[in-house]
Amino acid sequence: LGDIEMRGREVTIWHGKLDMNCPFGMVEKAAGLMQGAETRWVEGEAHLSLIAHRGEEIMSLFLPSATA
Repeated sequence: LGDIEMRGREVTIWHGKLDMNCPFGMVEKAAGLMQGAETRWVEGEAHLSLIAHRGEEIMSLFLPSATA
């Protein structure tokens, strides 16, 4: 991951701290290797609950703004 060229790219890593499929420590280490990646750690969420509770917010990063 440290070899990925991040200049000119926007990467946001979302992770629920209760995720048992991909433990927090692994994601924290991966994020640290990706220079310039934004991280959003979400307390009290797991793998699927993060998508269920924050899906609209996450998808808003991919969709054009209604105000643009």
